[in-house]
Formats: sequence, C-alpha cells, structure tokens
Amino acid sequence: RLVRPLNTTRRLLVPFPPLCERRGDLALILRDIKRLAQSIGAELHVFMSDSKAQTRLNDLLNSARPSVPLHVETAAGWTRARSLLFGGIGPGDMTVLPLERRQSPLWVPSMDRLFEIMAVRFPDMNLLAVYQALFVEDLFSPAIVEGTVISIIPCGDLSAASDIRGAIRQMIHGRTAWTPQQQESASSLLTVSAETYPVELAPGKILLHAHSEAVEDTTIFIGSGEWAWTLSGCVAPTRLVLALVSPRKQSPECHLRILSTLARCLHDSAVLEQPQQEGITAEVASVLRRCFTGEQETEGV
Repeated sequence: RLVRPLNTTRRLLVPFPPLCERRGDLALILRDIKRLAQSIGAELHVFMSDSKAQTRLNDLLNSARPSVPLHVETAAGWTRARSLLFGGIGPGDMTVLPLERRQSPLWVPSMDRLFEIMAVRFPDMNLLAVYQALFVEDLFSPAIVEGTVISIIPCGDLSAASDIRGAIRQMIHGRTAWTPQQQESASSLLTVSAETYPVELAPGKILLHAHSEAVEDTTIFIGSGEWAWTLSGCVAPTRLVLALVSPRKQSPECHLRILSTLARCLHDSAVLEQPQQEGITAEVASVLRRCFTGEQETEGV
C-alpha cells in the first residue's frame, strides 16, 4: 500500500516474526530490502523477536549486499518487538512485513491481521507485504522413475549466498515439507558432495547428490546465482547448482538411474548453453520433468 512517494522515506522498518529464520527466501528478502533502502536513500531499521535466531539473522544481514545504514533492535519476544515497532513509527517511515500464507507451516496466528492493523493505525505510512513464492509442489505434479516419486524444486536466484554452503542451505530451506533435522542432514551431505566430488555438467553448471538417512522422499533442487567462487575440480565460477537428495533406503541402482537420466536430459537439451538469466531454474525444472515423464511414457509403450 503506497500512499506517499517512495523517495520521501527516511527509515525502512522490518520486523522479523518468530520462525522467520526458517524461510527459504530469507537471504533474498534481505538483499531486496537492502536494495530498496539504497535506491530510496533510507536507513534500514530491523526488529528481531527471537534471540535464538539472532546470530543467523545478523550473519545474513551483514553478508547481504548492498551495504546500507543499518540499525538492529532485539526484543524479548514478538509482542515486545511489535510494541517497539508501533511505538517508534513516525513521519517518513515505511514498513516491510515478511508474512506467511495461512497454509504455510511457518504461519502463526499473531501475524494473521498485522498488515490490516498497521494499515488502520498508520494510514499515512507506506506498507509492503512480502510472501514466499509458491513452491513447485503447488504448481506441478512430481515426476516418477521406477515407481519413485521425485519432487523437482526450482529455487530461483540465490546470489545473496556468499559460498556453496550458503547456497545449499537456501535451497534446502525451501523444502518446507522437511523438518529442520531433515533439512540439516541434506544440507550437510550436499556440502560434502560440493567439497569433494562436484560434477560439472557444463562450465559453471554443477551437479551434487547425496543419500540421507533422515529424508523419506527424493528431491531435486535447482538454484542459480552470479557467484564469484569456483568449486574444486571445476573450470568456471559456479552459476547453476542442481542437487539430488535420495533417501538411504532407495537402492543404489535407482539413485544412479535418476542421476544418469538427469545428466542425459540436460546434455540433450540446449538449456545449459543459455546465458545466465532470470527464470533459468524454472526452465531447467521444466526440461527435467518433461524428460522424466517422456521416458516413462516411452517405456510404457
């Protein structure tokens, strides 16, 4: 809700509610908020409501670019953080609210009407609500190989990640159907894969894979970014990361079959030859889904 010219904004206020550190798009939110603050010449004022998440939030805040004037205020709980936010709002302020859809596992009732409450109490203030993108599970049916259901998740642009570990964590946190323990297991195993045996499908296009005891389903994550780092044994800076996570109970033959099909699909497609661009992860996901589905149809004939 924009009721004032953006260039009149002096402070950009961002309250982070409980569980916000589990959002898969948190690093991207911080990057975009910093870009907004820089473009309108505003100071960024952040309210934290969970001391347990403070370290992670501070790390992401400090690593996100660009650099802008920043003030961080930590409160003992969400009620106190909201009181500090409401009590400090003045002329020239704009508020950005990271919100969750009601069907999200991170949704909490205390956040449900926050936007409407602020709109009524502060009618002259600009307000912006930020929701997570709908995940690919909501938009497409999964692929199936040898009876194995495979979720293919395009994670979008992860340029805010400072290294491969950060990029992997952002991708995995987008899998909200997994518990934090499952996410941590997959992240750790894929990091080992990246540090020891990354497969370079094409210059800058990396494939990682792992078996996890913690997960019950097979998932392919796809993330991209304009990163400056190069993985060991690779010839070009990483630009696209594909990560396959399979449950430990899955047979090695099935895991290798999926890996082989994935690599062949991308080798036969021109998608990896395209320059880095917005939406490339969704395009790669579409190529893989068509290829997996087409293979099953061919075998059925």
